[in-house]
Amino acid sequence: MPNLDYSALAAKQRGVLSHRPDPTGVVAEGAADLMDVAYNVKEADYALKHLDNWMKPERVHTPLVFEPGHVRVRRDPLGLT
Repeated sequence: MPNLDYSALAAKQRGVLSHRPDPTGVVAEGAADLMDVAYNVKEADYALKHLDNWMKPERVHTPLVFEPGHVRVRRDPLGLT
């Protein structure tokens, strides 16, 4: 399993949190901005919590011509976009 670096995702999450609107001054048009920030923070929390499980190699069926081998799907992180 690859050694994962969570720092980039955690830094993006901190950046979103540091620029969120002030909830005390929120009026009707600002409520959508506050909800967008909360949604993105929860997405980042979910990704950080489940990333190890997502990156675990997955065993798949081995075709008969490749027996007695083993086939695994290994997902490699390509970075954040």
